[in-house]
Amino acid sequence: MFEDFNYRLKQSLVDVNKDIFALHYQFEDMQDEIAKRKMPLPAQGEVLIKID
Repeated sequence: MFEDFNYRLKQSLVDVNKDIFALHYQFEDMQDEIAKRKMPLPAQGEVLIKID
């Protein structure tokens, strides 16, 4: 149980570090992904393709 928690915590830290890096260097594609995590619904005019 502790190992699982520790792994998830480390993974979360890695994700946060990547987000900070992307925001600092203003990578537009990464900023878009960060924004989508905050608001997962499609933006107006955005097209979604469902693949089965």
